[in-house]
Amino acid sequence: MERASAARALGMWGAEISDLLADSGPAVCVCAALGPAPVKRPHALAVLLDALRDPGTTDSWFPVR
Repeated sequence: MERASAARALGMWGAEISDLLADSGPAVCVCAALGPAPVKRPHALAVLLDALRDPGTTDSWFPVR
């Protein structure tokens, strides 16, 4: 969860985080896709859509809500 939080923070700060869209941790990928930082938008959209297809699994990535 810490890596996902770091990806989200880096994206919010405008850091280049496109590489994180292919991270081994799905939560990291989703958090990178959420940012306002410039990322590969078609790939970011695909990451977000995949996460939305299985909300039960996505919810399990973050034990603290």
